[in-house]
Amino acid sequence: MSSIYRYLTFGLREDWLDSFLVQDDFLINNCLGPIQYKAFVSYLKDMKLISKTKETTELGKDIKKGLFSSRLNKQAIWSILWINLVFSSSLFLWWTNFKNASYSKKCLIDKLSENFGTKSVRSKINAYNALVSTLERTPIGDLLKQGKVIKKGRERIVIKEGNPDVPFLAICYNLYKFAEYHKKYEFNLEEIENMTLSPQKVFSMDTKKVENILKQKLHNEIIQVSLSEEKPLIILNKNLSSLNMLSILIGGNHEI
Repeated sequence: MSSIYRYLTFGLREDWLDSFLVQDDFLINNCLGPIQYKAFVSYLKDMKLISKTKETTELGKDIKKGLFSSRLNKQAIWSILWINLVFSSSLFLWWTNFKNASYSKKCLIDKLSENFGTKSVRSKINAYNALVSTLERTPIGDLLKQGKVIKKGRERIVIKEGNPDVPFLAICYNLYKFAEYHKKYEFNLEEIENMTLSPQKVFSMDTKKVENILKQKLHNEIIQVSLSEEKPLIILNKNLSSLNMLSILIGGNHEI
């Protein structure tokens, strides 16, 4: 899990990511400043789009393929990337513990000081800027409803709405990554709703909404539901990794 101070003072930006996905040599040929470049490389690694040696990963290749074939839309791509940020970054994992509500700068910096007290005030402000700028300058904040940023005088207020419209493949990807993390491949959704890294926590989403998304497009190779229990039991395929599952959905012919 990467440090909350990893991104220096910069948030992720949608235009950086768009350029990376369409321009193969973007990491070599770009207009980013040295600190921006370092921050963006950290984001790419935490989103699992590049390796430690800055090579495009299999996930990065799958997302590019899905983008160019129109199999993946903006909502799907950013849902996948948000999941990976939460699983990789202490800063974004920390944000998933906040309830749907409005938060001021003072509130968030006080919480950072409370939870990560060993660093300087400047480091806390940098972490705050990285979080809020990411929410403000990517679809994570508004489209995925993880933190709409509005200006109130000279201050920015973050409104976490939650319950976004997340595509089926992203919920499946989240469940498989959850299963890999917890070593748990059978569960009911109510049982996991308050567990770290569940779809409900990652997207600040009601369990009922997760159920409805899964019911719309069940795919037996990927996910099954047993009705023999008192509550429906989700059964994942232990032979599939989260990345293999995602490749099947992106490369297949079924609706995602």
